[in-house]
Amino acid sequence: MRDKANEKELKEDQLNEIGVLGIANEVKEQLQEFASEVGLGIAELQVPEQWKELQQFQKVANEEIKRLRSEMPSVKEQEGLFKSRTQFTQLKTEYERKKSESRSTETELKKFIEENGTGDLLNQAKSEMEKQISEKEKEMNEANAKATAVSKAMDYLRLEGVDKDICPVCSKETTDLLVHLEKEWEEKYKEQVGRIQEQIDELRSRLKDIESLLNQCKKLRERDGIVKEEIKEVNKKIGEALGREITEKDDPLVLLNNQLDRVEKGLNKLEQAVESKQKTLNGIANLLEQIQLIVNILNLEEKKRIVEQIQQSPEYLRIEELKDQMAILIDDVEKIKQAISEASHKEAQQKVFSAGEVIDNYFRRIANNPSVNKIGFLVSVDSKTTRNSYEFKDQNGEDLTPILSQGDLNAMALSVFLGMACLKGATQQFGFIMLDDPSQSLGSEHKERLVAVLDEVLNERMVILSSMDKELQDLVLSKITKAKTKYIFADWTPETGPEVKKE
Repeated sequence: MRDKANEKELKEDQLNEIGVLGIANEVKEQLQEFASEVGLGIAELQVPEQWKELQQFQKVANEEIKRLRSEMPSVKEQEGLFKSRTQFTQLKTEYERKKSESRSTETELKKFIEENGTGDLLNQAKSEMEKQISEKEKEMNEANAKATAVSKAMDYLRLEGVDKDICPVCSKETTDLLVHLEKEWEEKYKEQVGRIQEQIDELRSRLKDIESLLNQCKKLRERDGIVKEEIKEVNKKIGEALGREITEKDDPLVLLNNQLDRVEKGLNKLEQAVESKQKTLNGIANLLEQIQLIVNILNLEEKKRIVEQIQQSPEYLRIEELKDQMAILIDDVEKIKQAISEASHKEAQQKVFSAGEVIDNYFRRIANNPSVNKIGFLVSVDSKTTRNSYEFKDQNGEDLTPILSQGDLNAMALSVFLGMACLKGATQQFGFIMLDDPSQSLGSEHKERLVAVLDEVLNERMVILSSMDKELQDLVLSKITKAKTKYIFADWTPETGPEVKKE
């Protein structure tokens, strides 16, 4: 912490209550002087009498520094110039874009006129083309009328019983009239109608081209007019921004560039003034950081004194003494736990060894699994928990659990429980064992073999068996050779429990 104080250029004699309050007064004076210089008011700053009460003073001073940074006139003016520069730059870009678009449109229109003529010339060509089409259509109608008359005359002459040399229209006699008409149709009318139709089609195609050119010309002129109107709108916005009217004699681009130059010069001039004032405020902010650093040092020293006083108190010394005693006790407890664990492991090994044959016998009898000829029941110490860990191996030393069914696993659990309970010479607190629903997952043959094992267990211990399995109940009553008593639990309620009846 004191290294940081050195980095902040604090002297050793300032790292105390008098020093920190002196810096606080310096902050107050500099803020008041700065506010007066920039023509702004300032909140009342009250330097407290105690260093512990400096937090409010620091908060107000920091807020005032932040306010003065944003509200001093030079910053306000600078912000206004930045806004103006952005506005004039955007107007300049928009004007240049519209002028470029206008020049492009004018060039395209000029090129079009050079290649295709003006709109008046195109309209004149269109009128002439429509006139020619009208004349050709008239000629086509006349040709069609004659062709129709000839066609109908030929149809009449082809009828049976009609004189082929008499004209059906004028009744004039002409030798081989039908042949003459058919030849005239092929050579004159058919060819003439086809030729006129081709001329009409060609004229209509040329008319369509002229109409397409007129449409292009119209669109170019419309686009040119729209761009010119848009330029007028931009000029209007430029005039509003500059505070003057833009006429046809003015060059808006030059006016904008001149205004941007003035704004840039103003910003360059203000930059030095703003930078100087911000530097002054940075110095005051640095004093506030010094205050916070000294306050942190004083807080640490005070906490250190409190800790030292506590460490010298009888209560703390007593706690340290108890802590040493506790460490000894914990060590003793760990040793006792280790001894118990070792004894438990040794006892478990002895019991497992003694009961191994009985467990093996019970399991093979109850499960009757042909793949298991013998089981080994092993006990070891888990390296992580230090508790006993039990394993079951087959006659080949392989793990048994993967090949056992759920019924076999239940038979294994019953065999271990019954084998350990009936261990010869083992100390038992009670003279009985309890089995709750032992027939889970067991088939009928399993149950019958279990009852046979229980009949042997009864030679060593009393058995209390609870089950709702009717098949198991019947086997117990019919196969157990020892005296037995049956109790029925019925009519159970949450308030009174079951009603127990003896049979």
